[in-house]
Amino acid sequence: MSHTPGNSSNTWQRPLMVFWVTSFFALMGGSVLGPIYPFFLSTLGLKDPAEVNRWTGYMWAAVLFPTVISMPFWGMIGDKFGHKKMVMRAMFGAGAMVFLTGIVTNIHQLLAVRIVHGCFGGFLMACQAYMSRITPRERVGHVFGVLQTAGLTAMTVGPVFGGVLVQYLGFTRMFIITGIVHWIAGLAVFFLIEPDKPELGIRTPISFIKPLRSVLRSSKVRLMAGIRLLIDGTSALFFPLLPLFIQQVIGSATPDTTRIGFAYSVTGVATVIGAALIGRLGDRTNHKWTLTTCVLACSLLYIAHGLLSTFPQLVVIRFLTGFFSAGILPSVMAIVVMHTSSAERGVTIATVSSLCSLGAAFTTFFGGILVNAVGFRWVFYGVSASLFIAWIISTVFIKREETFAHSAQQAAGQE
Repeated sequence: MSHTPGNSSNTWQRPLMVFWVTSFFALMGGSVLGPIYPFFLSTLGLKDPAEVNRWTGYMWAAVLFPTVISMPFWGMIGDKFGHKKMVMRAMFGAGAMVFLTGIVTNIHQLLAVRIVHGCFGGFLMACQAYMSRITPRERVGHVFGVLQTAGLTAMTVGPVFGGVLVQYLGFTRMFIITGIVHWIAGLAVFFLIEPDKPELGIRTPISFIKPLRSVLRSSKVRLMAGIRLLIDGTSALFFPLLPLFIQQVIGSATPDTTRIGFAYSVTGVATVIGAALIGRLGDRTNHKWTLTTCVLACSLLYIAHGLLSTFPQLVVIRFLTGFFSAGILPSVMAIVVMHTSSAERGVTIATVSSLCSLGAAFTTFFGGILVNAVGFRWVFYGVSASLFIAWIISTVFIKREETFAHSAQQAAGQE
């Protein structure tokens, strides 16, 4: 039996609402900054477009590499001492680093801040681990989908404000305000969320091999980790450079932050709709169907990215990509939760997420170099091929009966 906040079957709904609201406001700050980040680098002495491409990838990788190392560690700490503490640690730490970003004066100071920022990563992972302990098994896909909509809704609203506000406030004020928003969200979690506790009677040791063992123990978790690494890692290849691609499609010599923000927001609207619908659909039917359908659709849509030539085409394709990509994470993580004991869900979720970050770190590091070498369109075709391979693996190796009703007894036996 888990030591979890409250005893009612409905106790998971209030924490979900609190996490959604705090995640929204914190992540909205990040989404405000996303579309303008490459242009911020230009204020730190980078003038050559190819140099901006390279350093944009370097800056995202500088966050992701430390995240890969730190997330499993934070997952173990959360399993041992509670995941609420991990949510606050990530929120306050990220807020401090974003605040410092607003006052850096050169590219090397920014690189150092980004590296430390990565060490505080794992906010959404900690929320997922907390919720996985108190949510009925048959609602986990829905809950993960709802949590995902917080970031997606933020991505819808944030870029619109970001493109406009940066013209009035400037980069420095935008980063400082975003850091303060993170701190306010952390305080909200402190006051409104009950602490969670480790499993009764289970001592969770801190070990460097425990994260890897938590994934390797189950063939289903290994499979989901590999699929997520393949999908999220390659999909992250061009994400930091998306504003530059949109700028290229628009054909304007100067940054059109308003239309760039609009393109981001269209994607956000679609992902909010997709996450809300597809996560619940997977719980009611089976997660194999939702996962394979969404992966195949995204593979075809990345081919469409390489063929588009106008801004209206880009808006339509980004909407469809957002809708179908929203169904991938809830399906993958729901299957992970099915085959993980509640005593190790924090470290398992964190390790699977860190593998995703590992792939994203490598691909974003080389993203700018690849775009300079072959152009955006061939990068899109490569991402499409990777997703198609993930679709084949998912179709062949995931059983159709991957539902909570089918796996409840098996997962209960692991506990």
